[in-house]
Amino acid sequence: MNYRYRAMTQDGQKLQGIIDANDERQARLRLREEGLFLLDIRPQKSSGVKTRRPRISHSELTLFTRQLATLSAAALPLEESLAVIGQQSSNNRLADVLNQVRSAILEGHPLSDALQHFPTLFDSLYRTLVKAGEKSGLLAPVLEKLADYNENRQKIRSKLIQSLIYPCMLTTVAIVVVIILLTAVVPKITEQFRAYEAATATEYTHSFRSERHVATYRPDIISDSIYCRCGFLALVKTRQ
Repeated sequence: MNYRYRAMTQDGQKLQGIIDANDERQARLRLREEGLFLLDIRPQKSSGVKTRRPRISHSELTLFTRQLATLSAAALPLEESLAVIGQQSSNNRLADVLNQVRSAILEGHPLSDALQHFPTLFDSLYRTLVKAGEKSGLLAPVLEKLADYNENRQKIRSKLIQSLIYPCMLTTVAIVVVIILLTAVVPKITEQFRAYEAATATEYTHSFRSERHVATYRPDIISDSIYCRCGFLALVKTRQ
């Protein structure tokens, strides 16, 4: 069962976090063994609605690693370094993680083993390098290199994202233009072509009918014209 607690260190620093224990008595004993003066402890309430805790960003992880490297280089004990960083952190999730890592260290576990409880935050490369630094006694330089590595990786990732934004925008605009053409412009042009074809077909039909009419009555028209001409000439001669 998880218990949320508030405590104070021997130096007067206030801490808060979550501890896993079978009952409240065991939780109090474990906190007392860690040298903490307990101020408040209560079971952590579990509600049906899951609350979204703020995630830990890459920049926050890089900052934590660099701070831990600086404090380790200053020969500050690891558990005290984690307590100081957790207290100064503005991210409650990161503070809870550091408190749990600190509790594992106070129980006698090395830092690399304590970080294994959070594989999504501290990947295998991170934990392997920390373990190598612990065994070689060069934890501070290793943490400093890790911070530099995470910072450079974040810069490369940001540049990659920025380089992909422009092509994605162009692709999106092209898709929108094609959709507009297919849904708005093309149907109107199609209707205009259909109307033009209908008008052309009607005009062609009338012209074709006129030609057929002329072709049908052409002999009669010619004979009538000849009769009219002959009659006109005869009339003129008669008057003379």
